Amino acid sequence: GLDEVITQLKDRQDWVLAEQERHVASGMPIDLLATRLHMDTIDVAAGLAEQGIPLKVAAGTEPEREAAQAAIRANGRRGCVLDLLSFWTAWRLGVLGVVAEICGPIALPRSVVDRLDARLDAQSLMADGSHSSLSYLEGGRILHTETPAERMKELREDLSTAIAWIGDNDASRPLVMGDDLPNAFRDLIQSGRTDMLDSVALALTSGTLLVCDDLALRGMHVAGGGKLSAWLHAVLSEASARGCITSADFTQHTVDMIRSGQTHLGISGGMIAMGIEQDCLQSGQIGERARALAGRLGGREAEPLSHLQAACEAIGQLWSTNSVRTVREPATGLILERLIRQRDDWRRLIGVVEGFASNIPGLLEYVRGWARGHFLPGYC
Repeated sequence: GLDEVITQLKDRQDWVLAEQERHVASGMPIDLLATRLHMDTIDVAAGLAEQGIPLKVAAGTEPEREAAQAAIRANGRRGCVLDLLSFWTAWRLGVLGVVAEICGPIALPRSVVDRLDARLDAQSLMADGSHSSLSYLEGGRILHTETPAERMKELREDLSTAIAWIGDNDASRPLVMGDDLPNAFRDLIQSGRTDMLDSVALALTSGTLLVCDDLALRGMHVAGGGKLSAWLHAVLSEASARGCITSADFTQHTVDMIRSGQTHLGISGGMIAMGIEQDCLQSGQIGERARALAGRLGGREAEPLSHLQAACEAIGQLWSTNSVRTVREPATGLILERLIRQRDDWRRLIGVVEGFASNIPGLLEYVRGWARGHFLPGYC
């Protein structure tokens, strides 16, 4: 008797997967994907992350990071504009105050507040307070997921508090489209088909910094003549450099962002070492922090020099810190494994690490032993 339900769920899943593939291939803003799926952007971002589909926050190049830092400093504390996803990430991490300290008063277009209100209304309409959903699994099986009423109440209260924060801080701003706004932007906004450009337009018309965790939207901001833009992690990196947040907090925020699917975040060797140390002190072994941070190393598109510097810095700290002595070998192995993944130039990378390790007692022997244990040609 479930054949019709299964068919509908499968058709829905096939359609969603096709739209996701189009999103990945085209690099379109995540807001546009959410519009096409008739879903909330926050839920779409979470769904992509659960499937391992990265949220492309940045291109991951050193010049790009330098440009973001320059934009933050050039903006001073004149204010900043956040889009929906960046605001929600900052709210979830509890760093809105840090963002305001670095960038000045936070502004949100009214459409962001409207979307949060709509999200709260949808949650409040659930009859018994709980939430159930059905999804299709391979082989014709159905997965039933239920969020208990108590958890839904917590989510509603958190959302209500976030909306109240916007009101208390006078963050909602009307969008006034001046003559300096590109005609294409004005036409799309006035059409009412999408509000994804509202944050971009508000930043352009106010002349303040756009803080946006969507590389595609920031590209549109540049195309519209915008000069000042960055993403949330870049703002937190500046806050860490200024001493506005501790290194431990910045490391944890970075781990949380990685877990939420954000890619191409700037990771230092010190941050990797700190994550490993936090895991070791908490559980005595390598944990999720270490895997998340070290997992940013390597890959086909990685810049070899910056990744080598981060890897060597992390390994050097591990081998000079007594608190991580029990995990330094497996942690070093994890770093090496991630550093050379998908790399055709792995010989050169390992060679540089060997040169670095030659001055640290025991490390060179470990690196060579690790290479032999992984059957790397030339070490067996």
